[in-house]
Amino acid sequence: MEKEYPISLGMKMFYGIFSAVIFLIGLFLFNIPHTVKTPVWFDIFPTLMLVTSIFIFVNIFKKKVIVYDERIVTIGLFLTKELFIDSIKGVRIESKIIFIEPINAADNQLRIGSYYELKNSDQLVKWLQDNFTDLNSVDLADEQNKILHNSELGVTETDREQTLKKTKKIAQIYNIGGAVAVIFILVFSNTVKAAIVGIVYPLISIVIIANSKGLVKFVSNPQRSISSSVLFGFVLPSFSALLISEIYTIYKSTNLWLPVLCISTFIFIVVYKIGINKSIKQIKGQAIIMFMFVTLYGFASTLQINCALDIFPGQIYKVAVLDERIISSGRRNSYYLKLSAWGPTETGKEVEVRRRVYDRVDVGDSVNVVFKQGLLHIPWFIVTHE
Repeated sequence: MEKEYPISLGMKMFYGIFSAVIFLIGLFLFNIPHTVKTPVWFDIFPTLMLVTSIFIFVNIFKKKVIVYDERIVTIGLFLTKELFIDSIKGVRIESKIIFIEPINAADNQLRIGSYYELKNSDQLVKWLQDNFTDLNSVDLADEQNKILHNSELGVTETDREQTLKKTKKIAQIYNIGGAVAVIFILVFSNTVKAAIVGIVYPLISIVIIANSKGLVKFVSNPQRSISSSVLFGFVLPSFSALLISEIYTIYKSTNLWLPVLCISTFIFIVVYKIGINKSIKQIKGQAIIMFMFVTLYGFASTLQINCALDIFPGQIYKVAVLDERIISSGRRNSYYLKLSAWGPTETGKEVEVRRRVYDRVDVGDSVNVVFKQGLLHIPWFIVTHE
């Protein structure tokens, strides 16, 4: 038997058009007339676009999976791997990736990314399911068996099942509460109560994980692990808190980085220690996800603590509007006013403002600049209309 699974015709057309568009845009940018002031790195981005488009185009014809009687071969843009049939321990079929794991850890693990792009991918999936062990199901059954025999979760098996259901319900309620917290933060944005919700709610996830006896983790995968996840309950309020922080303009960021680093590092260490889900493996991947979202929280909480909770009196300056402009990036518009010198500034400065402020003023009008020192001594200001 020899069965080949190349990229399907539809996906070839899609990626072909996509690579052609990238190539043409890169070519256009590359041929923009240069001046003496044009920086040396100006050509790097279009060059990367051209190279990327070529890689995508070549990958269209090179990527494939070939199934022989005795082995499976995966061919990618830069790498070709093979694994003998009798050396396969089992498969893990995720939503976008197929992992074919060997019995011997020294052998190659085959990874078929975006397998849905392949022609007759459903046949490949069925063949793998029919001929090899579903390792996700095995891991899930093993973990469930360990939990149901863990005396720390209850005296009887029924008690342990009830504990498992209870912790799952708690995690679900917490994640749903995260969505409610988002609505609250956005409705009451730039108030003390919104700031407190944005700061405190993500931290509740740590309490839930710590008291779950290992049944709740920061990240989970229902295909591999019986543990629940509190990822959404942590991320949604954090992102919303960062979103409403856009109203605050940091005057000097010198003192910003230390509290961001301290908060992010402390939360990361705690979450990593108690929230890593060893059942789904991919420890590095989990750590990266934790780092990204904990850093997001670090920025959001620092800005909210420093600005929204700032108890120190501020100074108000009446400042003239020298110029105004709108910058469009996709669907989002950013509104800028150039202001005359005020307070600690010696020259005019362009600042981003809210649309409702921008719409109410014209060049020559005046606005109020509220300047404050910040609870964490990170100077900030906000521009308001009289």
